[in-house]
Amino acid sequence: MKVGYLTLLITATMGLGFAAMRHTTLGTRTHTETALERIERTRTIRCGYVVSEPYLLRDPNTGSFSGIAFDYMSALAKELDVKVVWTEETGWGSFHEGLNAGKFDVMCVPVYQSGARARIALLSQAVFYTGLYVTERADSSRFATIESINKPNVRIKIVDNATLAVKQRLFPQAQEDLAIQAVDETQLYLDVAFKRADIGFGNPGGLRRFNAHSDVKLKLALSGKPVRLYGTSLAVKRAETDLKNTLDSTIAALNASGEAASIVKAYAPDFQTAAELPYTNPRMKASNQVTSGCEEGSSHRTDLNKAPVRQEACEAQSE
Repeated sequence: MKVGYLTLLITATMGLGFAAMRHTTLGTRTHTETALERIERTRTIRCGYVVSEPYLLRDPNTGSFSGIAFDYMSALAKELDVKVVWTEETGWGSFHEGLNAGKFDVMCVPVYQSGARARIALLSQAVFYTGLYVTERADSSRFATIESINKPNVRIKIVDNATLAVKQRLFPQAQEDLAIQAVDETQLYLDVAFKRADIGFGNPGGLRRFNAHSDVKLKLALSGKPVRLYGTSLAVKRAETDLKNTLDSTIAALNASGEAASIVKAYAPDFQTAAELPYTNPRMKASNQVTSGCEEGSSHRTDLNKAPVRQEACEAQSE
């Protein structure tokens, strides 16, 4: 009986000891602070960014920022009662590395939504929508159709995974000139202008700005029609679902208030926000000059070498 009792006592004691050890181990398990928790604690969003007009511009003298992304993130931060710090410059094809390394919390210059991007980062709901266009030299008449581009002797400049996917789907036979790093929009246009590539991807606003400062002019290929429509998103690290949900709700609030459209239209009248969907592209009848913009459902017109004409001008035409 004494032996049995002692054995029982030892067994019970060991069991309690193991339970205590397990409790201690679990109790001391460290918690890794999430990006949203850090933002709440510091009241600061750390931004990764790409300097690219009209998304983000940097004054060469003062270093101060302006543009769609700057104004939009300022409005978003105000809504969340936090501040924004523009922490690190990155690239369209490498921003996810900075997110994964914890160098910044959000890629604050919106990126194209795509399956390739969704595999490397969590994407917010769309901030705005824009068409993706093909650009060529103004003195060229080679590229009027998809078939004319989809040839082995055509070189296409590629600067991010989203446009790479478009190239591979629509122009699989053409050559890929890959530069998926911190290449800005101007460099892409320069490569086409100086025949380092036959075509590139861009948008009418960017092309108009390039032509205003370049002796070698470019134009939209494919009769000015876009090859696809993109939503653009803020991006966060894939594990940061709470932060992504917070951004989604705040983007929805900015859309509902009309503030998002006001910010985007000030810099890019041809971009559209979610509040303006369904998307109606004002350029589908374009050659080098796009539609007048004064048709029903359009708020402006765009010419590659002229500033956008807004609704007031259209109203003046009708008087």
